[in-house]
Amino acid sequence: MPESCPENPTDFALDRQGLLQIINALPNAIAVLNHKAAILFANGPFLTLFNRNKSEIIGRKIGKAFGCHYYSDECEEDCALVSNSGVCALKQGVMTALKQKDACRDVEITIKIGETEEKELIFSTLPVTLNGDDVALLTIEDVTKNRHHEMLRIEKEKLSAVMKTVGAVCHEINQPLMIVMGLSEMLLEDLPKDHAMHESIRKIMNQADRMGQITKKLMSITRYRTKPYLKGEILDIDSASSPSPPAEP
Repeated sequence: MPESCPENPTDFALDRQGLLQIINALPNAIAVLNHKAAILFANGPFLTLFNRNKSEIIGRKIGKAFGCHYYSDECEEDCALVSNSGVCALKQGVMTALKQKDACRDVEITIKIGETEEKELIFSTLPVTLNGDDVALLTIEDVTKNRHHEMLRIEKEKLSAVMKTVGAVCHEINQPLMIVMGLSEMLLEDLPKDHAMHESIRKIMNQADRMGQITKKLMSITRYRTKPYLKGEILDIDSASSPSPPAEP
């Protein structure tokens, strides 16, 4: 057996370079932060996740590293990574590890990278002592694609349920509509054009035809789209059944 691969696993030891290779090969982003929430170390996936190089990451506070436009080196309280509740979950997690010496696991956040891109992340923080200093170990998992696929799956399930209901409703409506239209046409043929009921029967036919057009739209639904209605939402028939916009080149 090669000398670099000992037969006894307990004899195996990693040098610094080997350990760094393993850390950079991990799928999740990892960073080490000091007591001021400044980044001391970041692995390759961390740099890739936030599209930064080492000079833009190392030594900077976490808000700056994430591209937060409102974070200031002089003001530790300013941070745009704030949820609707007014509390930055990431900062809270880091402070929990640094000040309370407690772990914070599997917290979900949504942040904006740059001007437009949003990412769905799950982070954990862990208090660690390195070379006598208290630091926070931050790990981040990017679940943006997973959430997108999950949203598509849910939308497909909703669309499937809608189409089953729509099919049954349209079938039940079309039967009496055909009778209304047929009888109305027969009545118009038997009545003189100047008869008092002629215009009323014509209106009945127009409304029945309108209902028929609605059932056609319902049967051509291809997407799950809703619109506000009173205090809730209803299916937006026009949007859901309209042709999809052409894909961008």
